Amino acid sequence: MGAGFLSGLRDILTCTHVVAGVLGVPPEEPELPEGRLYVDLSLARPGHRIAARVVVWTPVGGDGRGDVTVVRLLSEPPANAPVARLVDDGASPVSSTGYLKTTITAGRDGYWRYS
Repeated sequence: MGAGFLSGLRDILTCTHVVAGVLGVPPEEPELPEGRLYVDLSLARPGHRIAARVVVWTPVGGDGRGDVTVVRLLSEPPANAPVARLVDDGASPVSSTGYLKTTITAGRDGYWRYS
């Protein structure tokens, strides 16, 4: 189990360590793993699983960097599945591991920001 967000019509951005756990491969594995995994877009249609495959794999580095993966849904997501809107606000680059210990709120325009 892990978190991710729909970042395109069928692409989900998530963490490599999450997908590695599902597929049974080390998160440091340099090669793009094969195999299917199943995604539940619980905000749109809880319990409905959609098959997906890895299309971008950035392994976890020895210094903790990386840990970014994109999985592509093999069929259409529910029509009401929200697609995250990524915004370049000109702020400094962001780095995070795990869930942040801060309050995250939905912005008035539908994007996420720290408060």
